[in-house]
Amino acid sequence: MARPRTFDPDAALDAAMRVFWAQGFDATSIDDIVRATGVNRSSLYSLWGDKRGLFVASLDRYGESVGGLWLRLLNEGPSPLAAIRSYVTLLASAICDDPDRLGCFAVNSAVEVGSDPAIAPAIRANFDLVEEGYRAALLRARDLGELPPDADIDAHAAHLAVTTQALLLQARTGAPRATILAAARIALSTLPFPEVP
Repeated sequence: MARPRTFDPDAALDAAMRVFWAQGFDATSIDDIVRATGVNRSSLYSLWGDKRGLFVASLDRYGESVGGLWLRLLNEGPSPLAAIRSYVTLLASAICDDPDRLGCFAVNSAVEVGSDPAIAPAIRANFDLVEEGYRAALLRARDLGELPPDADIDAHAAHLAVTTQALLLQARTGAPRATILAAARIALSTLPFPEVP
């Protein structure tokens, strides 16, 4: 008969995610994860298989928690375009204000291990989540008359998603605040806001 777990898998996954996010895949050892989670190796392996499996699960958790939290901003308020503007502006400010300049776990992972076939789908899922969030807000904006009927929703969603990823990568590498905020303003200028921040 299997012994009951003496740890919370969700809490352990959250702790592992934070370590991978800060250090990356290659620089993180299983010993680092054991220290951060308080869970022994055999329990980690029994749940997630190996370090790569735990990394993929951490990317999935990132999309659900951190990504999901940010994307809820795109659905707030009566104006989808105002929500997009608020989202991009707040994100640009938040990444500049982060003293650790962690950037985005998914973007960081794409740079480090994006060619790994076992990890790439989890990274892509995070990217798709952001693009779909923009697409849904833009479709709502078109339905409400904030965008013209012939607006290229897919192109705008892809542009905003790629720009968001680039801003996060710039933050990770220490780009000046003015550079990040200026890039955010230019991205927003591609949509017909009454005024651009």
